[in-house]
Amino acid sequence: MSGGAGALAGDFKELATLKGQTCTGEVGAWAVHLIFFGGFSCYSWAISTLGLALGFEPALALAPGFLAWYGCFIYMKIAKQSLMGFPGFSGVPTPLFELFAIASLSLLANLVTKFLAGEIPIAFYIVLVVGVAIPQLIGIKVRKSDWRFVAPS
Repeated sequence: MSGGAGALAGDFKELATLKGQTCTGEVGAWAVHLIFFGGFSCYSWAISTLGLALGFEPALALAPGFLAWYGCFIYMKIAKQSLMGFPGFSGVPTPLFELFAIASLSLLANLVTKFLAGEIPIAFYIVLVVGVAIPQLIGIKVRKSDWRFVAPS
């Protein structure tokens, strides 16, 4: 694609040449998997930022984002498929899995102590449930369809 001012129209003309082209279902599934994780990174950041905007202390605000990621990682390890249903995909590399485990369990331990002390506002529970449930529900919806994503011709 070209760069510079006024190049947008030329870029769209180049895209027209891609119409009618296709890729294998496996390549399409891998592309969807990567795009989902890019969007999920933004979502996780946003849900944690929402917690900060609502005035939760930082350790509480980060918990929904980290637990959402870790929930997805656990699903991939158990089901041996990606969140999009791509088979034979056992998740992220072990060091990243362990790093998220340590961070998530630390945040979860903080949540338990705050819960026992009665210091967690009701709004936090809503953010936590929404933050963890939405990516899983999207994954369930996508997994119900065929995992081979082929661009329409």
